[in-house]
Amino acid sequence: MSDNAIYSQEKNYSSLHHSFDIHLAAEYGIEEAIIIHHFEHWIGVNARLDRNFHEGRYWTYQTLDDIAAHFPYWSKDQIVTIIERLCNGKSRFEKTKKFEPVLIKGNFNKAKYDRTVWYAFVDEKKFSKLCNHKKAIVEPQDRNGGTTTPIPDTKPYTKTDNKKNTLCRTSDKPLRSSPSSKSTKKIFSPSVYKIRDALYESIISWKGNLSKSQKRDSWLDDIDKLIRLDGIKESQILAVIEWLGGDSNDAVFWRTNILSGKKLRMKFDYLEAKMVSNKRKKEEIFTNEALKAFGF
Repeated sequence: MSDNAIYSQEKNYSSLHHSFDIHLAAEYGIEEAIIIHHFEHWIGVNARLDRNFHEGRYWTYQTLDDIAAHFPYWSKDQIVTIIERLCNGKSRFEKTKKFEPVLIKGNFNKAKYDRTVWYAFVDEKKFSKLCNHKKAIVEPQDRNGGTTTPIPDTKPYTKTDNKKNTLCRTSDKPLRSSPSSKSTKKIFSPSVYKIRDALYESIISWKGNLSKSQKRDSWLDDIDKLIRLDGIKESQILAVIEWLGGDSNDAVFWRTNILSGKKLRMKFDYLEAKMVSNKRKKEEIFTNEALKAFGF
């Protein structure tokens, strides 16, 4: 499968089609209903995979840039206002509360410096996709386009309500996957795969090959953290990778040490500083040579 096809699959996973529940739109507003649908999806995915369970509810963590990437027709300020209304029941421009808060914010990041915001529903039961329609959530796909095996609803973790004949949770503790269920492959953004491939091509261009122990897929998690947690833009990372493939003394020295996503993340700030320094030196040399040529 080509890389373009892989990127397309990852992009489709996040859904390019937006919709909303008309009842939620009537209660909260159309824009708010669209954002609610967005969080229903991602919190629902985490509920399905039984992860990010804190304080009795499931959460999703997303930066403002992450959320804005899903809604190119809104500005960041508009998204901030919509989320503010859902968290407070009103925006900072409104004097009175329009409705009860829908979302709550949290911080369950491992690193103290990490300010990525976590979101959860105040009342999960009100949003049926989380409690009654988990099977409607998009199944995660692996890189080959195959659907991974979902965590099954088995008797040890569920019980039947005789009155309604529905499956209910036996406790507030997160469900554990059955020992026989297959592990779910983590899905990353298209930028992560693009950077992974750029780093691989850069290394191959001067090294020739990689050892079998240096598997490209093992780089994905660190590259994802470099973007999502460290706040580094895709263009910045690609610029550094391109510089590492150059012929400057610093680039030639450092590229022998950057053979994985982990090393790239560890040394990124230093590498970017070196790249900027090299660029300035080249510009100074060019300027001086130009001045000499004109007799200055």
